[in-house]
Amino acid sequence: MVVRFIFYINTTLLTLAKPYPVLYIWLNTEFLVRFCLNLFLLFSKLHLLPETMESWQAFFGSRKMGPFGE
Repeated sequence: MVVRFIFYINTTLLTLAKPYPVLYIWLNTEFLVRFCLNLFLLFSKLHLLPETMESWQAFFGSRKMGPFGE
């Protein structure tokens, strides 16, 4: 319910800001950044993201740290 209300407010702001490209781009960028940050926080709260550097490396595959893969 709260998410739907926030989405409705954001959609209304974006609609009102359409004639002003700078404001529209700023609001749209802010919405996307906030959305990605909230997803990251949600996944970390649910322990779906790796918690240590070693587990991040295992998550993305083991890569060598040298510039030429050494």
